[in-house]
Amino acid sequence: MVFVYIEESITSELLKYSLDDLLNGGKPVEFISYDSMQPNDRFGEMMVENLSNIGAELKGIHSLPDPPSHEKRALSIGFEHAKCVSMKKLYLSVPQSVTTHLNKLEMIDDWDEWNLVHDHYCFLIATTKIDVPKIFSAP
Repeated sequence: MVFVYIEESITSELLKYSLDDLLNGGKPVEFISYDSMQPNDRFGEMMVENLSNIGAELKGIHSLPDPPSHEKRALSIGFEHAKCVSMKKLYLSVPQSVTTHLNKLEMIDDWDEWNLVHDHYCFLIATTKIDVPKIFSAP
C-alpha cells in the first residue's frame, strides 16, 4: 500500500481498524507499504514541490519522514514486529548475483540520481506473531 498521499492520522486509523478486524480471525497478519520519505533535505523538498505542482500532494510525508517513524507507527497500532528500510538499503541487502541480473534488465546510467531517489523511498513490513523476513536484517 502507498499511504503518503493521505494524512497520517487517517491512514493510521484505517490500519488500526483493519488490523483489529483481521486479528479477530486469530491468524498472523502481514502488512507491506512503499512510501516516499525524507522531505526535509534539498532533494526531498524538491520532490514534494514538484509533485505538489502537478496536484499530487504528499500529505503524510512530514508526519512519517523516515524509517523509524514508519516502524513506530506500525508498532503503536498493534503490529508486534516492524522493519522499515530505504529502497537503497534494501537493494544493497540483496545478493550481488540478483542485483547483477537486475542491472542487466534495466541499465542504470546515473547512479548519483538513482541513489538520491532510492534514499527517498522506503519499504515497510509489519507483522503479528511472526518476525520480519531475514532480508531486512542484512546491513
